[in-house]
Amino acid sequence: MRIIPQRMLGSDLSIKQRLTNLETLILALLDSPTYLASNDVGFNGQQFRKTIFKKLLCSYPFQTMVETGTCLGNTTGYMAEISGLPVWSAELDPRFAALARKRLVRFSNVRIENIDSRAFLRDLVDINLHQTFTFFYLDAHWNDDLPLREEVEFIAKKWSKFVIMVDDFAVPGDPGYKYDYYGLGMNLTPRYLNETLRRLDLIACYPLLSSDEESGAKRGCVVLTRNGGLANTLISTGLFR
Repeated sequence: MRIIPQRMLGSDLSIKQRLTNLETLILALLDSPTYLASNDVGFNGQQFRKTIFKKLLCSYPFQTMVETGTCLGNTTGYMAEISGLPVWSAELDPRFAALARKRLVRFSNVRIENIDSRAFLRDLVDINLHQTFTFFYLDAHWNDDLPLREEVEFIAKKWSKFVIMVDDFAVPGDPGYKYDYYGLGMNLTPRYLNETLRRLDLIACYPLLSSDEESGAKRGCVVLTRNGGLANTLISTGLFR
């Protein structure tokens, strides 16, 4: 279920949106109080997205998983279960953070913080996590406060080895992949990141599979890493265009 919008708080949240989020919390408590693996759980229930993640795990010697935007913790749990690596996740909404902790309590390798994603990344640097080879899953998309550019720039400046997957991102030439849009200049399309990627010398790769063949919610994504050896490995997986 898509929550609209997931990370808005306080007076910025309309009554309708508050009720939507409350309904999501109640349904999760009733129907799925504990994380259980299934085809529909994690990465929006998208099987090709899961294939990409597994291939990346085989292709890179990751040491840590970092997620911004925990929500219910489905992708958090999936990454923890499949990778076996430490997973650090940040969720701004205290209710979703609390529920995700409850649902993932059995995972000793998961830590969920109730914090802004930018402050969260700074805290990870303070404990030297930037010295690890890290997979990032960026999903902390808000409304009038969109932190994605800041997240990508901070990661690229502080981490030497990383691969970033951005959820809810437009896939060029395939409108069947859904993406987030928050108004002029704040749509998750290549144009939003192009200047940042050029300046930081990063490459952007998009899923090769057509949206018609993808399962689940059919949300788009982009995968980013440094040009050079890391990018060559990404391209060699054969899963991107």
